Amino acid sequence: MTLRFSAWNTQHDPSDYHFKVEPEDLEVGRQIGVLTPRDIIPSDRVRDWIQSDGSNEMDDALYEQMAEISWAHRVSGKKPSTTPQELCDQEIAELEFLLLQAEREGDDIDEMLDTLSLHWEEDMDRIVLDVSAPFGYSAGWNEVLCSKTTQIVRVVGEFHNYFIGSIAGAPPSVYIPKEILPKDRWYGEKHLHCFYLLDLDFTPGLRNQWRATFCHPPLPTATMWQTTEFFHPDGIYANDKIVKTTFVIPMPPSYIGAIIGKNGKNIEALIKRVGARTTCPSWHAPDPEFTLTPGEDGETIVVDVCRSSLSTWTLNHVCWALDCMHC
Repeated sequence: MTLRFSAWNTQHDPSDYHFKVEPEDLEVGRQIGVLTPRDIIPSDRVRDWIQSDGSNEMDDALYEQMAEISWAHRVSGKKPSTTPQELCDQEIAELEFLLLQAEREGDDIDEMLDTLSLHWEEDMDRIVLDVSAPFGYSAGWNEVLCSKTTQIVRVVGEFHNYFIGSIAGAPPSVYIPKEILPKDRWYGEKHLHCFYLLDLDFTPGLRNQWRATFCHPPLPTATMWQTTEFFHPDGIYANDKIVKTTFVIPMPPSYIGAIIGKNGKNIEALIKRVGARTTCPSWHAPDPEFTLTPGEDGETIVVDVCRSSLSTWTLNHVCWALDCMHC
């Protein structure tokens, strides 16, 4: 269908004329159904086209959809208490409120919503769009895998010429050649269950997703010492006392679970390994107790070590144990 406008001067293009829409035009448009009416007429309040007595399956389906009939109602055969007329009254009440709001506030509410929409779009553009990111938006960084990274890796397995490591408690996915790990740590003993800060290369298609290329030197544990306390608790020998040493190690608190292990098996194995390096006394001294708590800054772990003064554990043994708790 083509709409043609006649003009008194045929030399001009009809597009050159600017037609104005008057309020009378809007009223006529609503009357003939071209525009949505802005008033409620009496026939809108009567909902007689929906039947719920089973005479019309299509109308029954529309009624169930509007009334939000649950599965339990359909199985039991019971109809909800809301009737079609009550549903119609609810809709009319909502429309009357919107009309009242438009009458009192005029176009202010529409202008406010338009302004909020523009601000929301600007905020979304600032959050989403990033010309420096891949494909021009911030989420593009997640779609591009980095080829190199530096991560804290825990050694969880040992083989002939290499170790296998885990990142943040995930399944083992790091190949670690033995020659890159420090030789002087633990005086040549095993690196199993120790943490290291490693530079990794992404190796897709291989058995392990990452390959370690460089190991950053571990920080000295002695510099993490904070305080040492001595006290005599009740129920022990008179010549015995408890030595409590506090350290703050630079490890995220999320690694506390990996350090302790399930049912404490990791920390118990660590105590056993260090205890084997001590001298064997003629009496049995209890093993030291390790207590790990998150630091106040959320980036460190506070370790309290309580040991008996009669124990064969010295401060060096405590530092050796803490060497395995940080990188």
